[in-house]
Amino acid sequence: EVMVLVSTPKDLPEYRFVHENIPVGTVEKRSKTTINSQLVLPMTEDNFRKLSSGERQAEVETKVIKVSSNIMG
Repeated sequence: EVMVLVSTPKDLPEYRFVHENIPVGTVEKRSKTTINSQLVLPMTEDNFRKLSSGERQAEVETKVIKVSSNIMG
């Protein structure tokens, strides 16, 4: 399971964030997987203008929060 956190830059007057825990499923050893997810980040009009113009960037953090192994044999 992976936790994704998307936020406005922390130094802006109206700091906002949204997060989601995303189940990944089974990933075979020595392989990788891709997950697509869309989160909606609520923000003020001023912050929207700054982020949509490229003046500032949203902050994105991902973290593995749950891992389990299934060892057979």
